[in-house]
Amino acid sequence: FYCLSEENEFYDGKVVGAIIDGQNPVSAFREYRRMSILELAEKIGEPESFVVQVEAGEFVSRKIVEKISKALEVDADILNLNY
Repeated sequence: FYCLSEENEFYDGKVVGAIIDGQNPVSAFREYRRMSILELAEKIGEPESFVVQVEAGEFVSRKIVEKISKALEVDADILNLNY
């Protein structure tokens, strides 16, 4: 496990490694949680295509980042998205 935040939250090395290797944090945590794109989309109340765009690096608002972070059970700042 590795620390990724100032709040000393720890995450599995696989997800941390994926993010360091360039994988989008939303995608990395979604896969770590064994959640499909559809499942995440349903949890945040958005279409699958929206989640695909987020994982591709599209701009999202802080409100959406917070919804995603809650669904993925991860601090919003760890997702490091451009809001």
